[in-house]
Amino acid sequence: RGAGSRGPWMLGPCLGALTLRHLQRRKPPRRKARGGEAVTLPSEDQWIQQLNLEKFGNEVHELGQKLKASQDQKDMKHLRKIVLWSRLCAVIGLGTMWMAPPNPISIIFLSLWTHSAWTMMGHHACHGGYNRCDDS
Repeated sequence: RGAGSRGPWMLGPCLGALTLRHLQRRKPPRRKARGGEAVTLPSEDQWIQQLNLEKFGNEVHELGQKLKASQDQKDMKHLRKIVLWSRLCAVIGLGTMWMAPPNPISIIFLSLWTHSAWTMMGHHACHGGYNRCDDS
């Protein structure tokens, strides 16, 4: 075969390119907005049809107000305990990194440190969970 020869081996790539070009030109089908149709939910999800969203929202709001009012120094003490445990995990994880790999002690404690810093402290602090704990 020469450089300019086109045999049956060229058929696959050509068809692939034509199909790709056709798909790129084709517009996605427009779907009409749906609403009001009857939806049949699985049996384990049918409770959602009877849920009173306004009442549920009021209950969640009342619970939030109750929890805000009940924050005190016990919450600050709990936060300090979580920070202490998180830092302890950091010390253990960083302090055991010299051990030969694979080192499950470092892996576990560095993971716990990262997880606790972001989920237990950072997440709640970003959402204002500790705003009323300390006056400073």
